[in-house]
Amino acid sequence: MGSTTKQAEGAAGSLFRLAKTRMTPENFSKVASAVPAMDQLLAAAPALDAKAAGAGALGQAVGKEGVGDLAGVAQSFRKLGLKGDAVKKAVPVLTNYIGKTGGGDLAKLLGESLR
Repeated sequence: MGSTTKQAEGAAGSLFRLAKTRMTPENFSKVASAVPAMDQLLAAAPALDAKAAGAGALGQAVGKEGVGDLAGVAQSFRKLGLKGDAVKKAVPVLTNYIGKTGGGDLAKLLGESLR
């Protein structure tokens, strides 16, 4: 993606955070098992600003991305110094990685949660 390691980790964490809110705990656990550093990636995702993210940040405060979830991911990417269109580029990179580490079924689960 042409990003630094810190940007890539934060971007992956932002997308995994979104997937976690959209997947059943059981399915997210399966995806997480294919990512050795899942906790670190989730922690690398920038916190959302309540004023800028609106409902998405409110939802995050209670453990869900909420209504503005894709907007929240785009905001996280901007905080990392990535352009908003990087989200579209990052999703296939992430699902491809999961496909290689966890198999096609997990990649499909993740991809569906990020639509």
